[in-house]
Amino acid sequence: MAERSSVALITPAAGRPAERPRRRWPLVAAAVALALAVVTAVVWRENRRLAEVAPALGMEPGAVPWLLPAAALLSDLLVVVIAGQLLAAGFLRPLTRRAMRVAFVVAVAWVVTVAVRIVLTASEVFGRPTVDARAVEYFLVELPSGRALLLSLALAVAVAVGCFLARTPNGAAFVLALALVAVMPPVTAGHASTGGSHQVVVSALVLHVAAAVLWVGGLAAVLLGPRAPAGELATAVRRFSHLALVCCGVTLLTGLVGAAARLAQWSDLYTSAYGLVVTAKAAAILLLAGLGQRHRRVSLPRLAAGSSWAFARLATVELLVMAATIGLAAGLARTPPPNDFGVALVETPATPLLRWIPEPIFLTAAAVAIAAYLTAARRLPWPRARLASWVAGWLLLVVAASSPLAAAGPALGAGSGASTVQHFAVAILVPALVVSGRPRVLALTADGVPERLTALLESPGLRLLTRPAVIVPLYALSLYGVVLSATYDWNARSHGLHLLVYACVVATGIGTTTVIAEYAHRAGSLPRHALTAVLVAVAALQVAFVTALSSTGG
Repeated sequence: MAERSSVALITPAAGRPAERPRRRWPLVAAAVALALAVVTAVVWRENRRLAEVAPALGMEPGAVPWLLPAAALLSDLLVVVIAGQLLAAGFLRPLTRRAMRVAFVVAVAWVVTVAVRIVLTASEVFGRPTVDARAVEYFLVELPSGRALLLSLALAVAVAVGCFLARTPNGAAFVLALALVAVMPPVTAGHASTGGSHQVVVSALVLHVAAAVLWVGGLAAVLLGPRAPAGELATAVRRFSHLALVCCGVTLLTGLVGAAARLAQWSDLYTSAYGLVVTAKAAAILLLAGLGQRHRRVSLPRLAAGSSWAFARLATVELLVMAATIGLAAGLARTPPPNDFGVALVETPATPLLRWIPEPIFLTAAAVAIAAYLTAARRLPWPRARLASWVAGWLLLVVAASSPLAAAGPALGAGSGASTVQHFAVAILVPALVVSGRPRVLALTADGVPERLTALLESPGLRLLTRPAVIVPLYALSLYGVVLSATYDWNARSHGLHLLVYACVVATGIGTTTVIAEYAHRAGSLPRHALTAVLVAVAALQVAFVTALSSTGG
């Protein structure tokens, strides 16, 4: 790919006379203006009501109620652009210095926007149009929303540094994951983080935001990216179309889960401001799904044949609809829901499952892992025992994270029998079953496995992480990070931290078990026995520590 910047939006179709290259900035400006107009329209009524009651409450909000949604919206748009650039550089197109420079510049702008958002949020909390440094410090240190924004700011700085330093597709993929994490602290500290069904709602919202960022960012990167031959563009679009389909489904389903927990009755969909915005947002996502289907049926075949104009026109409309949808989402975050206690009162077929506390993130991870495994193994004479072990491992993870056992653990405390069973299942049984499925062998032998995945499995970084001297201490730290009482109390209060800790336990457990399995096939049995003894000792010490906590009432 050429390194120089181009002003062409898309490569002209073969056989079509060359036309004056299109500029990107009118489309970008139109998308930003549309999103700002939508969010302003959504918050208009609530802000007018606040302006009427503010004097009676001793508040002087000034322009903050208008500026804060705009700052949040700009922050969302910037992170979408960053994610799109990194997604394209890591997975869709060859990495170029220009793409990483664009990502770095946008990341710096994102850092500035988050800082402005911190000041505006502090002003809103204290009910004043301006605040001093001491008030901002109090907001960042003492209030959960302030700490969440501070963490997001620190992670945004790390993303900017990562964009500046990344030189490989794997580096871009790592920074992309970091950018997705950086978006989440304000999400988990918002409306959905309180209430009876907050675990389901927060997890659904995390998936919702991550899927939306990848979906919108990927389309923006493909449409607004540098000029490329039609064949290269067709390859990038084909790769992105599979991800877009998954992201569309995840965005719609998780949005419905979150809405069901925030609506008190069905009539709220058309009688409350929150319900009207939810309805409009759902309609926009369904429209985007229809446009995506149109892509697959019409524009993608034409793009493969060398004509990119149909794709460019339809993708432009799709991007504008996405911008309006982001504006609706930013406005929805500022709209009080009818059911602010987070208890799902709308009776739906999913209501009994909500009482079972399904964990959307682990459910999605299990579904993707099982589907990918089945797809890779379908054309191979793969042992059924390995397939059964893989499926059983992921299903056990879902049960441990979603069943009443998951709810009983935090309620009864770190030393309870429920938490002991849960920790043992997640830390010992799940990794053993997953590794027994031999996923690495399957990925390296099956046809159709993405080259990036096989390259990642053979990368020096992953080899370093799976060395016994590295992975075993990480595994031990993750185990004791769960059961130490101080960490567990914080863990019980923060569902986002709960998800992070258990993800670390599963990942390091799988890594440790993989090391043991690999040594088992090498000459000599001493390393295998030594590592197995370490694993058993770690598990035994964990059980003993939990039992001691239980006996002392800790």
